[in-house]
Amino acid sequence: MIRLTTCLFLFLFPLFVNGQEISVRIFSKTKPSTFVFTPLDGAYKIITQNGDNIIVKQGETVVFSKYENRVLFRTLAGVKGLTDTVRVIPLKGENTFKIRQPANGELPKTLCGKVKVYIFPGSLMILNIVDIEAYLPGAVRAEAGRKGPLEYFRTQAIIARTYVYRHLNRHILDGYNMCDDVHCQVYSGLITEQPIIEACKSTAGMVLVDSDTALIISAFHANCGGETASSRDVWVMAEPYLIAVKDTFCTKYKPTLWQRKITLGDWKKFLISKGITVKDTLSMIPVTSGKTVRVHDYLILGIQVPASEIRNYFSLKSTFFTITKDDSNIIFTGRGYGHGVGLCQDGAMAMALEGMSYKDITRFYYPGTFITSIKNAHAPAMP
Repeated sequence: MIRLTTCLFLFLFPLFVNGQEISVRIFSKTKPSTFVFTPLDGAYKIITQNGDNIIVKQGETVVFSKYENRVLFRTLAGVKGLTDTVRVIPLKGENTFKIRQPANGELPKTLCGKVKVYIFPGSLMILNIVDIEAYLPGAVRAEAGRKGPLEYFRTQAIIARTYVYRHLNRHILDGYNMCDDVHCQVYSGLITEQPIIEACKSTAGMVLVDSDTALIISAFHANCGGETASSRDVWVMAEPYLIAVKDTFCTKYKPTLWQRKITLGDWKKFLISKGITVKDTLSMIPVTSGKTVRVHDYLILGIQVPASEIRNYFSLKSTFFTITKDDSNIIFTGRGYGHGVGLCQDGAMAMALEGMSYKDITRFYYPGTFITSIKNAHAPAMP
């Protein structure tokens, strides 16, 4: 019983360490059946289940392809093999390599660490096994942009690191930790932007936790329009640190207002798709205060319609809007860009430009949280 209890505790509260590796699925969106591997510096070793042990030197090229239900690899020198699983490991720890898809619009990625390749239904599973700290700068640049003050990037580094550790098991049933697309965090690979690299190094191992030292949901969005949203109102999931916060910073930095017009006919089609019987044009408009406010649901002819469904259907920038009409159009007048929960990136940028620290910024957008080493943090208990 003691052993079972201990194992259960470790499952619910994984122990984290600095230098932890994760497996990231590369090209997870396009799911290629072929890719090209090229060492940029140093040499790599190809190891297969068949006992192959092949050295690939700097600048040499290896093509990996799906062949029936196995992985086919071949070099320009004529060396080839067919196996179930391939591992590609550096002969020295700091080597880098490039992978790309032939005849595909997705950009090549420069990576470090190791590669594991095997067949996944309909494609190749390409995994980059990499240290979390080496992974982080590429994720920060992809999610936070290329330009900004150091404190802004330090803030984003802590948020991204917190996200990784909290979601280590997101794709565990698929055989890896995270993907490189928006489903997890966009990962662009190794980068050269020194402010971002420095931001990650200077906050190495630092994460955001709640009062119980559990890793938080480090949600963020582009622009809150002057007020962030409560997670309760957006996701029907209340977190004490994801509450509505008045934010005057983002409104100083960028215009936050937007407007979108659609025809009364398109609006009527939407309402019909929600099971609403439209009697006249006046009844098509929900009763509102006329002010731009965050509303979780709109009451239209007795039926609750989530603002998120309206946003998704009409590709609106946010759910922070009000609805009016003129003679022939429905008019959405809104503020902000994104779901509105957690950190506002434009606001965080403005705060950093005004000289505020990453600690100030995270305290503002995630009230009641604090920054600590990952060694002191734990994952929240599973529901």
